[in-house]
Amino acid sequence: DVAIIIVNRDRPDLVSELLGELEGMGAGLDMDVYIIEMGSRPDNLCQSYTYYYRDDEFRGKCFGHNVGLRIARNTAQYRYYWILMNDIRFDPGVDAIRQLVDIADRNPRLAILSPTERDSNYPASRPQQNAPWHLVSTCDYLGFLMRAQAVDEVGFLNPVFKYSWGAIHELSYLLYRQGLHVAYCDLVKMKHL
Repeated sequence: DVAIIIVNRDRPDLVSELLGELEGMGAGLDMDVYIIEMGSRPDNLCQSYTYYYRDDEFRGKCFGHNVGLRIARNTAQYRYYWILMNDIRFDPGVDAIRQLVDIADRNPRLAILSPTERDSNYPASRPQQNAPWHLVSTCDYLGFLMRAQAVDEVGFLNPVFKYSWGAIHELSYLLYRQGLHVAYCDLVKMKHL
């Protein structure tokens, strides 16, 4: 059902904490985790990384997530890709991925669904009170669920962008051009460390 793609550079501690949170999530879902090491020092790798590449100049997180997406797509057929940074955490007791998938399954035009973030400087990412999700023009790049069919139809984050904001804006524009939507899930909240 879901490929979880996490990028990392020299912070195996953050990845380990995130994996601990994810361990209790995904009731009833088939999930695989892909950890992409983006040029981490050899003595600072995650124990269970999927793929390592040298990255002396640091090509950026979008590049790393593209590497992970390519590996996941060549490994199995997934309905969704959960794109995660290593430094986000979720509210305890909430099955974040199950909530995201349930909402996405009921709303086939949702291409991207992101958890909300209470402390964000981006007003649209703050939780709303009136519905389980709300449409936005674009979302944070910190952690979002993307429908595999949308990747097939529109593509993914442009790996040329070293920093994520330009890439997520471009992708959101391309999705909306195809009649697909980007939204925040008000039932799932994340914290950016």
